Amino acid sequence: MTSTIAGRDGRDGRVDSATGVLVILVVFGHVLLTMEGAAAAAARFWVYTFHVPAFVFLSGYVTRYSRAWSAPKIITRLMFPYIVFALIQRVLEAWLNDRPFELKPTNIPWTLWYLLALMVWRLTVPLVRRLPMGWALAVSVGVSIVGAALPWVGSAYSLGRILGFFPFFVVGLLWRDEWWQWALSRWARAIATVGIVLSVPWALWFRGIIGREEFVFARRPDQLGLAPGNAMLHRAVVLVIAATLALCVISLAMRNIAILARIGVATLTVYLLHAVVLFPWHLDGAPAWLTGIRGVALAFALSAVLAWILASPPVVAATRPLMDIRWWETKFGRAPARPAP
Repeated sequence: MTSTIAGRDGRDGRVDSATGVLVILVVFGHVLLTMEGAAAAAARFWVYTFHVPAFVFLSGYVTRYSRAWSAPKIITRLMFPYIVFALIQRVLEAWLNDRPFELKPTNIPWTLWYLLALMVWRLTVPLVRRLPMGWALAVSVGVSIVGAALPWVGSAYSLGRILGFFPFFVVGLLWRDEWWQWALSRWARAIATVGIVLSVPWALWFRGIIGREEFVFARRPDQLGLAPGNAMLHRAVVLVIAATLALCVISLAMRNIAILARIGVATLTVYLLHAVVLFPWHLDGAPAWLTGIRGVALAFALSAVLAWILASPPVVAATRPLMDIRWWETKFGRAPARPAP
């Protein structure tokens, strides 16, 4: 989740800025999920075609700069905030719905699937790196496409998303720095701009053919009303569309902008806390005044402001004990002090 590039003298502000843009879109997407109306539905479909794949790509990209691979560290550092915020979300759910507290391992709390998925993806890194690049990409795409047809792959344990988004993590992990020279060139950004602009009317038309749920990878084929063969075909189409639009938005977002970079540095904090703030809307829906095209525009503005507030140094420092096990290790003398992610 963090965009730290270990092994360099400093941070790459372009990566932090791109991560900041994408985490704002994550917040925006979750606000849109709570909204009613045609405008929100159209915006929701458009955002979900590319923002999570792009986010996963950057997670894979920054993973390649980890100093050392350690399964225990990967598990503890991601499962610690998962457990803490799973309890928080379930307590909120029980309190707001006035019903008993319940915690089922198969039922992943709202936004927390990403921590579980990131843990699994990072655990596969040694295996992925042993394969030639072409084989690694082919295997990851095959896993995603075959997973779309399996009747037991869905929302349970977030297995559908873990398998479905896996190719984007692999592409980020195997991405070569010299490729940025092309991806961030003037011509590439011009093409990306055209692609993003054209994707808006395209989304209005295409969402009647393949629904948003197929870009989320959380449904079994029977829940989507698809035979296994059609589910695999749809998944292949979705992967091509998502990869194309994700590359476009990353090309445009990779700029060193201080305010966005600050949000990108605090990605984990924004990701975990925004769900707590939005949880009442998640259960009951957004307020009635947040509707229509103006409501969508206001929702984006609110999402950006919320991300900026949650990424502020006081909030990051105050909430670090909830999401960073290294804070506790440092406090009790098990690890040297280090800055918050």
